[in-house]
Amino acid sequence: MTTKLELLSTIEDIEVGIAEALKRPTIMQRLKFFLSQKTIASWRAESAKIKAARDAKVKQLQTRRENINKALKVWLDAGDVIGKYEEVRETNEW
Repeated sequence: MTTKLELLSTIEDIEVGIAEALKRPTIMQRLKFFLSQKTIASWRAESAKIKAARDAKVKQLQTRRENINKALKVWLDAGDVIGKYEEVRETNEW
């Protein structure tokens, strides 16, 4: 069974992944990438591929984070409900 600490750690890792994916490259990284391309058309095409891959990764991580948050909410709500009910003992009179 997954503990709350593991879930919170996973959510933190997802947040870090989203931040890394959204971080823009430095000027030197952009310049090296631009100079490594043979033509401007290939540079634009490669840039579009990289941006699409980054957007897809961010979308996947955000969806995963939302699913974990929903599961965590259901888990916590269920725990609250379970603790509120008392066991009812029925007596069978024969």
